[in-house]
Amino acid sequence: MGIKDEEKTIYDNYVQTRLDIFYDKDDPEYPKHARNALPILIERAKKCDPISYHELRKMLGIPYYNRSAQYIGNYVCACISTSLFKWEQNTNQTLPRLTNIVSSKSSFKENNFVFEGLKEALEETPTWGDYKRKLFPPICAYKHWDEVLNTIYEMCD
Repeated sequence: MGIKDEEKTIYDNYVQTRLDIFYDKDDPEYPKHARNALPILIERAKKCDPISYHELRKMLGIPYYNRSAQYIGNYVCACISTSLFKWEQNTNQTLPRLTNIVSSKSSFKENNFVFEGLKEALEETPTWGDYKRKLFPPICAYKHWDEVLNTIYEMCD
């Protein structure tokens, strides 16, 4: 399953679909997975507890396949990022990049969006420690995740 080029936009080093978490058709499936993942990511952010692609995949009930981590990053997290970008546009506020909470040491390497974004920001090859020190703290420090979740749902009523 892929997305056509005209359906992509770039936002903070994430290739994102135009679809947000409220896309209500059954195909593609990833907006449904994103709707279910958003509260999980917010709870993990509030607890300052990163989550691996593997763990999130299992929590969402997505069966394992060879590129399931890529599916989580390129589609599910991208869909969440698209929704949060729309929230930012509607509220004129900026959020920490919630989807950066989804990573794992084993996937933290070239061609991983989190890795590449941090590499660009640091202008050098990042380490796992860089991730934990630079990207993760702003997500944990943000105190208004519940308000974000509530207003996202209000925006689509």
